[in-house]
Amino acid sequence: RTMMITILIYACFTGLNGLVTEIHWYAVCRFLTALGVGGEFAAGASLVAEVWPNRSRPMALGASQALSAIGNMGAAVITLALSSMGWQVVYFVGASPALVVLWIRASVKEPERWKEAKASSTQEELGKISDLLRVPELRRNTISGVLMALAGVGGLWGVAFFLPDLVGSTLKPIITKSNVILALPESARDGAIKKTLTEYRSIVFFVQNIGAFVGMFAYAALSEWKGRRPALVLFFVLAYLSVQATFWGIHDLNSAILLALLLGFCALAPFSAYAVYF
Repeated sequence: RTMMITILIYACFTGLNGLVTEIHWYAVCRFLTALGVGGEFAAGASLVAEVWPNRSRPMALGASQALSAIGNMGAAVITLALSSMGWQVVYFVGASPALVVLWIRASVKEPERWKEAKASSTQEELGKISDLLRVPELRRNTISGVLMALAGVGGLWGVAFFLPDLVGSTLKPIITKSNVILALPESARDGAIKKTLTEYRSIVFFVQNIGAFVGMFAYAALSEWKGRRPALVLFFVLAYLSVQATFWGIHDLNSAILLALLLGFCALAPFSAYAVYF
């Protein structure tokens, strides 16, 4: 039920983003969309962890998180295909996950582990949010987890997903001076530049998520081989180095594609760790 509610929240507010005409309402819809995304992540990770047996759980959680990169790739393809129709149309398509709720309602069952825990519990609630800060051991783990997650989320949204903008600002002068653009009538140049930049951004974002897909699987496999903490430390170091390489290394489309692959692999892999380690 929690998964259905949170999917509906992010799907509905994504669609509503295509209807807004003022920036503050756009921000409100984005914020509420993010609440749904975060809630669905928590519900999905819990569901997978409770359904799969212990020996398979890390790879199952890594796989479920890696599949988020497939969604991002889909977003890049949709943006590339529909951008000429207006940005609003892309958001309307983004509301389509609401249909998944019908499948969840019909096919996804409550985990037996959750049913057993609920049946054997003597409390009205299986757990309380306040326990995360009230119980000493849980408080320590909660604070540590929040700090690690802040590093990853801040890095993802503040750096990794800034990549399309970085590509646009870096490559726009090159595109503007290219022979293809200069050969066009002056009245058509702005539109051609904008179209080319949209294509380049979508391509780079798509490639970045190919790297993310592989990187999330790599973390899950490495954590099984060497342990959760060593794998997490390694990928945090690699994430930092890949950010520096990307920021300083992009100078044309080829370098942007190569570094996007590297950045995706290194900077998004810790999100697999959050599902597995937490």
